Amino acid sequence: MTRTAAPKASSDATRSDAPRKPKRLTQRAIAKSLGLSPATVSMALRDDPLVAEETRLKVKAAASESGYLYNAAAGALRNGRTRLLGLAVVSPGADAELLDALEARLAAAGWTVAIAFHRDDE
Repeated sequence: MTRTAAPKASSDATRSDAPRKPKRLTQRAIAKSLGLSPATVSMALRDDPLVAEETRLKVKAAASESGYLYNAAAGALRNGRTRLLGLAVVSPGADAELLDALEARLAAAGWTVAIAFHRDDE
């Protein structure tokens, strides 16, 4: 008695036809395309003064042209810092201009600010 292989399930045939999710562009890919180390690319994207200005400009141009976007969540996981500040405002007459200025100053320094207001309706 000769056995024949079972026909492949139809899902196997369609699996290769399904559109693939495009891979995210990484700093490593940018480094490879420019002939630089991933560390140099990372430092250039963060404006590290140890990287020559010409190299920084070249890296930033390549990143921009290729659509590279920094993944802040991945960075936070890697270095253990989120740069997120939570602010709970309890005062009913909180100064909106002061809070706006505080948020703008922190944002300029690379922080994300989450502001929550609490009303005591007693």
